[in-house]
Amino acid sequence: MRLSTPVVLAVLSATAATVQASFLDDISNTISSWFSSSSTTSTPVNAPIFVSNNNNANFMPAFVNDQKPISAVTSAPVKVDQAQLPQFVALKSNDVPVFVPVSSSVQAVKASAVTTTTATEAIAIVAATTTAAAAVAPVPVAPTTAPAQNTSANQNPIPAPAPTTTSSVAPPPPPPAPTTTPAAPVTPPSNLFIYTNENDPRIQSTAYTVVLINFWTPTYQPSFDPSTLQSLGKKVLISAYGGNEAPTTAGRDATTDANLLADYVIANNLDGVDVDWEDGEALKAGGGGEAWLITLTTQLRARLPSPRYIITHAPQAPHFSPGMYTNGAYLTVDREVGWAIDYYLVQFYNQGGSSYDSCESLFYKANGWAGQSSVFEIAAQGVPLNKIVVGKPVTQAGVEGASTGYIDPWVLEGCVSGARANGWNAGVMGWRFGLDTDGSWAATLAPALGL
Repeated sequence: MRLSTPVVLAVLSATAATVQASFLDDISNTISSWFSSSSTTSTPVNAPIFVSNNNNANFMPAFVNDQKPISAVTSAPVKVDQAQLPQFVALKSNDVPVFVPVSSSVQAVKASAVTTTTATEAIAIVAATTTAAAAVAPVPVAPTTAPAQNTSANQNPIPAPAPTTTSSVAPPPPPPAPTTTPAAPVTPPSNLFIYTNENDPRIQSTAYTVVLINFWTPTYQPSFDPSTLQSLGKKVLISAYGGNEAPTTAGRDATTDANLLADYVIANNLDGVDVDWEDGEALKAGGGGEAWLITLTTQLRARLPSPRYIITHAPQAPHFSPGMYTNGAYLTVDREVGWAIDYYLVQFYNQGGSSYDSCESLFYKANGWAGQSSVFEIAAQGVPLNKIVVGKPVTQAGVEGASTGYIDPWVLEGCVSGARANGWNAGVMGWRFGLDTDGSWAATLAPALGL
């Protein structure tokens, strides 16, 4: 049978303790016998003798127990091989104050012991010696290598220890997602357009953002310096034709007129062109109005590129009414060259029975003979909603004769606010500045437009 390493170490430790205790008892009894009997003539055979040579560090105290009479021991220093000393004897250095020389006379040994030290000091020496001996006593040591695992088929394998973690505290949970509702996007300001044929400085202090100079014709080009208005952040456009001109019916060449207009814009440092084309006869079957407008617009954009220049058109609202015109009128124009047009300044007035004089008929459902021509109905035909500007006369005086279309500015302001809430944001056009020289109409509508 083989004993495991821990068992062997435990047996050795117990044996060393027993030997150490026996050794202490022998030393204590011997010292006591030295000082209790002064007539003894011989030293017991087993008495321990400490031998030292204080003059040579190579000679250390030794335990002598040689079964010889004390007289047989020479008085010469004995050199002891330290490797042969018992492990439970603490070696004394040369500065130990007690040295017992070897002598042929027992009385000399006793006398030397008595004159050199007292019994108490001798016992102290023994105590110090035993303490040192205990310090070097073997102590059972746990094995430094892990025991081999039993891998035999008829033995259960030793399970590996469960993994440990450095901390039993769970990591903090992730921060909660923000609960605040993102702010709704802010609708940018709309535009407020105004027509004028007067170089009136009062327009500078109004809320109008785009000023349209009326009217350019092939035979008339107004003189106007836009620099002051432009310095105030306003855009200045030249408006062409107007209600008294019929360029298509008159046979004007669309490309030639486009080039003349572009030259005028560039020469006068303007911001663009407004096409106020009202040649209704050319929209009848075979009139060619749509093709003429498409050619004009294409050439204008070629000469006046975006975004440096603005191009607008000012059609009448019924021109977007589906099925009203054989060739589609402005629905066809938008489909073909809408990419080149920034805004439609739609004239929602002077249309008789289609009055556009309420929020409902203006924005949501047209009344009268020109069906599906309100703002949102036009958008439903495919025209971009935010290109459809609402055009209105500033006062009743802006309406021709006994026609219709005027809305009080306070009512119009409410209509505009509601339409903006529903996604429309193109702006409002006023006809004309001569009817709003104090800017009150513009001031009334500006808050509703975000201006």
